[in-house]
Amino acid sequence: MELKTKAKNNYLLHSSSEDLYARTEHWKSDVEFYRDESRFLRTLIDKYFIWLIKDGNIVKVQSLSNELTQIIQLKKELYKNITKHLMHLEGLIENPFSQDEQKVKNEHLIIEDEFAEFVKKFKLLKREIFAITEHVIEDEKVRHLLTPL
Repeated sequence: MELKTKAKNNYLLHSSSEDLYARTEHWKSDVEFYRDESRFLRTLIDKYFIWLIKDGNIVKVQSLSNELTQIIQLKKELYKNITKHLMHLEGLIENPFSQDEQKVKNEHLIIEDEFAEFVKKFKLLKREIFAITEHVIEDEKVRHLLTPL
């Protein structure tokens, strides 16, 4: 872990404000993509809710729905922090001799960690939602095939 921190600090030390700005713009774009992904996951849960709870999965589905709500809130906060950080970086680009350079670089490290943690949580939740809906869809297909016309 210490090696990772040193590498990250070294990266920041040698990165220009323009480089950090480009990286932050990429994060912003990724968060916008996750906004669309979270809408899809919410639709998936809502669309299959009746079938999902039919098999006694109500507690799990409610838990996943609550986690998705928390992830969406986390995404909104992250987006707000990234947007504010972009403004700080713009200020550094316009005034490269600003006293705020270290403060903005520290902010960058914090947002980078927040973003990485968000992505990890989002992917795990997405995997869980897909797994439970896939199970329900497969069960419904089997039931449909076994039901006489």
